[in-house]
Amino acid sequence: MTPDGDLYLLPPIPGEAAPVEPTAEEQDAIHLRRVTRMLSIWAREVQRAAHSYYQATVKAEWTDRAIEYMEDWSPTEANLREALEESWVRGYQLVMAAHQMEQWLAAYRVSGGETSDEGEFAEDKELERLLRNTIEHLSDARFTEAAAWRNPADTKRKSPSIEKLPGGGLFLGFRPSNHELVFGLVEVKKLFERAKRYAYVDTPREDSEFEPSDIDYENMGYRGDAT
Repeated sequence: MTPDGDLYLLPPIPGEAAPVEPTAEEQDAIHLRRVTRMLSIWAREVQRAAHSYYQATVKAEWTDRAIEYMEDWSPTEANLREALEESWVRGYQLVMAAHQMEQWLAAYRVSGGETSDEGEFAEDKELERLLRNTIEHLSDARFTEAAAWRNPADTKRKSPSIEKLPGGGLFLGFRPSNHELVFGLVEVKKLFERAKRYAYVDTPREDSEFEPSDIDYENMGYRGDAT
C-alpha cells in the first residue's frame, strides 16, 4: 500500500483523516468526489465495452462471409457459432455497463454535479432501459428460433419490457448492422459518445494521460468505414 492509498478503489481525500470532524459541507464535497470517481470508472468501462463489442461483431461478420469461400483457411460453422456467442455476451456487458454509468450519473447530479441532459438522450435512454430489463429477465421469456417473446405464463409483470421493444420481442439472430446497433436496437456510437463526456471527470486535467477527444473513432469503426 502506498502512502497515498493507491490500492484503494476510492483513494483517501486529502484532509479527510484530519482530527477535526469535517463540516457537513466538506462531507458533501467528499461524497461528490467519490461519486464522481465511480461515474468515471463506469464511463471508461462503457468505452472499453463498446470497443470490445465492436471487435466481436466485426469478427462475426467476417466469419460469416469467410465461410462461403470454402478454402482451407475458411472458418467453420462452429467458429461462427462461437463468434456469435461472443458478440451476444459482449453486447450484454455493454448494456449493463451503460446502465451502471447512468446510475452513477444520476447520483452525481443529485450530489451537485452538472445539470441533466435527459432531454437530449431521453428517447435513447428509454430504449436502453427496455433492452436492459429484457435481457436481464430473458430467462422468463418464450423462445422461437429467431426471437424471444413474452411468455404468456409469466404473470409476475403486467407489462414486461420485452413487449415494448420495437416489434414486440427481442431478435436473437445476427444482422450486418450489429456492429452499429447493439442487439440491433441501441446505437453503440451514442453510448460511446455519452461515456466520453464523463470518462475523465474524476481526473485533474494536468494528470490525465489523454483527453476523451483524443479517442480515435476510426479504430472504432464509427465513421462509416467499417466493412
